[in-house]
Amino acid sequence: MPKAARGPRLELYGPDRRHGARPKRGFSRYCYYIVWYEGVRRRERSCGTAVLGEAQARLAEVIGELARALQAKGPRPPERMMIAEAIALYAEQHGPHAAAPERIAHAGSALLDWWGEATIAEITPQACRRYVEERKAQIATG
Repeated sequence: MPKAARGPRLELYGPDRRHGARPKRGFSRYCYYIVWYEGVRRRERSCGTAVLGEAQARLAEVIGELARALQAKGPRPPERMMIAEAIALYAEQHGPHAAAPERIAHAGSALLDWWGEATIAEITPQACRRYVEERKAQIATG
């Protein structure tokens, strides 16, 4: 199981290990970098300083920028995303690559009949049990 991302953090890079720095080839001075991951890709941004207080201020700015970017394009809160949107995204992105795309379309149709007007936040164990019972009844009656 992969480790959870730790979020943006400061790392001190330098020519050697003094001051707890991480040695970097070609570095002649010490400098703080902000390091974070986007998915599995490691990202780094220089703070341009070896002064911890200045680097921490820059880190706060970068965290704010990343949060705004995520909010603008990223996941919405579950109470603001319709299940129909999630099903459509799944069918659009996964369907063409599936072994049997028609099965995804058929399953999506059945899911939309039940969940289509609900939000992601409305998915509960009780609602899932009700859905299963209703689907079993539909299948049994043909």
